[in-house]
Amino acid sequence: AVKVTLDPSTASPQLQVAEDGSSILWKGDDVHQEEEEEEEEEEEEEEEEKLSPEGFSIAKHPSILACEDISSGKWCWEVEVTPGSSWAVGVAKESWQRKEEEVGNCKVWAMGFSGGHFWAFTSLEL
Repeated sequence: AVKVTLDPSTASPQLQVAEDGSSILWKGDDVHQEEEEEEEEEEEEEEEEKLSPEGFSIAKHPSILACEDISSGKWCWEVEVTPGSSWAVGVAKESWQRKEEEVGNCKVWAMGFSGGHFWAFTSLEL
């Protein structure tokens, strides 16, 4: 497995990054509760479009980037998660700007667990 150092400057507000950048903890949904309530109706209408391969919404999905870049080779990571919790892990082909809500050309492969089900998502052409 490869050691990954997480970049705290790219972390969503809901995530707490360990000092050494080795792990994150979920701080909770209440971080931006008021903003989220105001945008809830808009989000529901746009959700289908935002999750499409044409546009992955980083602002709506808490995320963090690693400090290291990957340019070639085979890679694997060991990821520890709290049993029964919702989680996701993924790889982005290129970095993106955190302040951009939608990134139409962001190439992402991700998988996770939520609501008792595993899921996978990709915006990459296979």
